[in-house]
Amino acid sequence: MTISFSKRSNKQHTLSCTRNDGSQTWMQVSDFFIVHDLTHYGVETILNYKNAFYGMLNNGINISDFEKPKQERTVVLSNEAIVTEHLVNLFAIEYNQGTLNDFNSMLADSIQKENTHYKSPQLSREQLNSIRSAIKNYMMQWYELPDGESLTLNFN
Repeated sequence: MTISFSKRSNKQHTLSCTRNDGSQTWMQVSDFFIVHDLTHYGVETILNYKNAFYGMLNNGINISDFEKPKQERTVVLSNEAIVTEHLVNLFAIEYNQGTLNDFNSMLADSIQKENTHYKSPQLSREQLNSIRSAIKNYMMQWYELPDGESLTLNFN
């Protein structure tokens, strides 16, 4: 799947995904979701997750399905997708506020508070550093991108 983040200074940016079968899904996104969705990309590609946000999009879910109120959503989230959301939220906090002292402990606490039957992964120092570096790299590419241009990434 090809993921494209298009920068627009006078309106909301655009996130579009062209699936492996050629179909597409897209939405307008704010600066907040640029960070969030680039963080998803870093987490999912480095951890080789195939059933989280981008994997679900590639398998036919539309981005707009995630925007519906929870009681109206028909999307069923896998354990991987739920754990990924916790990971993304913590990495986004780090990106904006600095490195957390004990990432794995905070991740476990976050997952346990929402639902105790999901197992929290224990990320190695190498995985943590790889994801942090990737997020920093994607965000640097985004900020250096001229208005009207796109940052294009591949998800397999």
